[in-house]
Amino acid sequence: MSDQSPTSTAAIVPDASIDDRRRQQVVLDIGRQSLAPPDLSQLLRDAAKMLAETMQLPIYVTARPSSTIGQLDTSYHRTKTSGTSWSPIARSLDAAPEASLCGWAISVGEPVVISDLETESRLTDDLLLGEGVRSAIACPMVVKNRRYGALAVCATAPREFSEDDVMFVETIAHLLTTSMAQEEAEAALQEKQQFTDAVLSTIDGLVVVLDAEGRITDLNRKSQETIGFASGDLCDRYIWSAFLVPEDVTPVRSVFSQLRRDRTSIELETYVLTKHGDRGRVAWTFSARRNASDEIEAIIATGIDVTEHRETDERLALAREETRLTQKSLDDLVEQVDQLEIEGLDLSEFVSDKPPSGVLGQQYDEHELGRRQRSRMAYPYKQCIAPFSGNGVPPEEEFREVKCRDISVGGFSYLAAMKPAYNQVIVALGIAPNQMFLSAEIVHTTPIVHDGRVMYAAGCRYLGRMTEAQQAV
Repeated sequence: MSDQSPTSTAAIVPDASIDDRRRQQVVLDIGRQSLAPPDLSQLLRDAAKMLAETMQLPIYVTARPSSTIGQLDTSYHRTKTSGTSWSPIARSLDAAPEASLCGWAISVGEPVVISDLETESRLTDDLLLGEGVRSAIACPMVVKNRRYGALAVCATAPREFSEDDVMFVETIAHLLTTSMAQEEAEAALQEKQQFTDAVLSTIDGLVVVLDAEGRITDLNRKSQETIGFASGDLCDRYIWSAFLVPEDVTPVRSVFSQLRRDRTSIELETYVLTKHGDRGRVAWTFSARRNASDEIEAIIATGIDVTEHRETDERLALAREETRLTQKSLDDLVEQVDQLEIEGLDLSEFVSDKPPSGVLGQQYDEHELGRRQRSRMAYPYKQCIAPFSGNGVPPEEEFREVKCRDISVGGFSYLAAMKPAYNQVIVALGIAPNQMFLSAEIVHTTPIVHDGRVMYAAGCRYLGRMTEAQQAV
């Protein structure tokens, strides 16, 4: 009994012998087939058969892990040189090392050489013994603890195998192992890519995959819809030259520098320039994916389109500023009214320049009309007024909004489509129920042209604040 384990796995060096040349040809043939195998199980059987026929051995065996845990799918075959008609035998065997020759080879992870199976104490292979096998070489197909199976060639008589015999079988096993590992890696990569594509396509947000230098390698459907470009149009382009606006290039470049300094994720908001030239606003999170060596493999940029939110924020800010200015003007007015004895003002506080002569409808420069002696300021806001009969505050339904032109301590002016048919008005300041009411007298109406229309600028002088008793009349 002999169990030889060669220390070298180099390819057989050919010499002048016919046998060596034949063996090298087998290595080349199997190497070519393993580059693009139609089926790995078939490739394994073909390789084992070529081994047995070349070495003029009658029996060869192949084994691969079964879909059932703890089992080996094993096939036993005879070559034509055996001189015996024998159909292949397929068995699902216990994967325990001692249960079969191939199981033992897989467990030790190196070639197993048996010169006489009948005296072998390490394992029992009843099927081989039953078929008269006495000697064999079995080689595992194992790489980095990943077990792909084993193959064996067998003789029906005791035999001492040479180191070249073992090296020949081991070389073929290595070729098959490499091919199987590559096939498995490609299948895993394809499955991973399919899974990634499926995940990316279902995310309702922008996802852009970048390499460590910032080049786009992939982007999901939402990104393509938002930006307007297909994935193929942007792949291999740097993100800052693909759809970012110039003012955002430097901040995004800085993100990559920060991620290289062990930052795991960075948030940044940028503009995105679409295919049609429109600008959108996107809130990004840039995250680095690192390998076992802590090197950046990829950078994942996930984004949320916040264009509508930002536009709403801007409109809200403008509205708040306008409200603030309006409230300030009202507060200033109320303060001034409280400080003055409005009842003591006379009409000289509100002197109007006479309009140029001409018929109603003639275009006048409104800036040449209605000059007050008191300083005034522009007041382009709407104000609620109602005709005043002297009998208290009118009901709410009689108030209407008018567009004001300017305001001063002594009064204000507003625009009217028709010349007012009354001489006094009530002005409502503030918001109900916290309102203050002022009475005012219309001291002049001046025809002007406003926005291409003939209108009346009605100048009013404050008379005083309505007391609670007056309001209740």
